[in-house]
Amino acid sequence: MKVLIIDDEKHCRENIVYLLNQHFTKFTQIKTASSVDEGLEIVESFNPNIVFLDIQMPEKSGFEFVKNIDTTKLALIFITAHDEYAIQSIKFGPTGYLLKPIDLEDLKDVVEKAMFMLASKTMHENNYHKGLLEVISSFESKQQPTKICLSQTSKLKVVDISDIIYLSADSYYSTFYLLKKEKIVMSKTLKHYEELLGACFIRVHRSFLVNLKYISEYSHINSKILLKNGTQIDVSRRKTNEVIQKLKTIS
Repeated sequence: MKVLIIDDEKHCRENIVYLLNQHFTKFTQIKTASSVDEGLEIVESFNPNIVFLDIQMPEKSGFEFVKNIDTTKLALIFITAHDEYAIQSIKFGPTGYLLKPIDLEDLKDVVEKAMFMLASKTMHENNYHKGLLEVISSFESKQQPTKICLSQTSKLKVVDISDIIYLSADSYYSTFYLLKKEKIVMSKTLKHYEELLGACFIRVHRSFLVNLKYISEYSHINSKILLKNGTQIDVSRRKTNEVIQKLKTIS
């Protein structure tokens, strides 16, 4: 299996090469590039399975590399320093990412995700490329992402955040309830999505995260909120004041 590492920082390239050689015996060929242009030259003849791609580089960003390759042929892993907009954009996308300095456990996690994508041929789906374009658009516009990529075992979905009515929790799983009565089950906790989706959603109960725009009213009688699709959801006692105050600000 072949790997290409594109990063303008020599020590970062060398560190990833070292970690891959020490912990991933499947990677038999590893090449490096210090710029987007050099990476584009190598990718043509090398045909890597996985590309580690730094986003912030002096002449061209890593996203310029993405725009100029066939994304159906490889799995991407983004690398970034603590850039607020880059991290925000990538979290909503279909790929894994690493923060500098590279942590071994994080590296193992993203490589596992990339290997799964290769095995399931996720990159061949139109939604994979669509998700990458959404990441790039969000980063370049410095705007909050408007879509989220939800990767399941058999498929990848790109969902408009405005179409998410609410989420429910079941242990380590979260179920998305969307417009048109669609449901998507994800193997991540509700807390993960609470942190990701931000201020437009409110945790009304340990088992429910709700999109504020779909709340129709709150009932003091039975401590429930009524959603615009007719669904009633319990509000926990400790969340009652927060919910009431939040609804006052948007009414």
